[in-house]
Amino acid sequence: MKCKSFFAAALWLLGFASAKGQTTDSLTVHFASNESVLAPEEQGTIDRQFNFYRPGLLSIELVGYCDNVGGDKYNDSLSDQRIAGVKKYLQSRGMADTLFKILRSYGKRRPLNDNADEDKRSLNRRVTIVWQLDTAALMGKNLVLNILFTRDTHHPVAGSFPALHDLLMVMRKRPGLKIEIQGYVCCIDEGRDGFDIETRADDLSLQRAKSVYTYLANFGVDPGRISYKGFGGSRKIYPNEASDWEKLRNRRVEIKILQW
Repeated sequence: MKCKSFFAAALWLLGFASAKGQTTDSLTVHFASNESVLAPEEQGTIDRQFNFYRPGLLSIELVGYCDNVGGDKYNDSLSDQRIAGVKKYLQSRGMADTLFKILRSYGKRRPLNDNADEDKRSLNRRVTIVWQLDTAALMGKNLVLNILFTRDTHHPVAGSFPALHDLLMVMRKRPGLKIEIQGYVCCIDEGRDGFDIETRADDLSLQRAKSVYTYLANFGVDPGRISYKGFGGSRKIYPNEASDWEKLRNRRVEIKILQW
């Protein structure tokens, strides 16, 4: 549902400054009726967010809710299960147990609306993830955001556009954020670049980085906040490139945080 997707995106982009060098941000994921298992699209939302913020995480709070269908005892248990499911998924993505400082379950209490129809109830079936971030820890870090490319071109694969959109939203929300976009290729020795079949030049990694730069600039991000470089076949995530999947993962851009 478009309303649900927009609402979830808006929530995770909310943030406010707390202690110096620290920020609090949030993300809300939603569930099907009577379910506590994260749907694949919600897992993808979590992955994209925490790929960006992971290096600076200080703490995580999980708060679970339900719609108004069923009694208090059932919904209290269900919101507990939703919290446990989100925690388990985050842990499967490398979040240490020590990061989880607060777990709160409200069942069907504290709804966002009157639960008058299914669209409204779907917004109440949620877990909100709130995290404290050490922004200084992000400085100079390289972040892999699942922005990948088709072979021999500087065009992102279709599955990369959610990550591109998320990056755009972060850049809009954080006007002081400055980044360097770094492009890479597969199947080439370190020190060399790939051949771009459109530019007809050995500048494939540079063109991949430039394509992300152009995407952000075309949607209004100040070009003074973004720069780009090509790194050819260096710094491979998978040095041996033993499969097509590993080659795809090496055909990427990474984002280096220059200023928060």
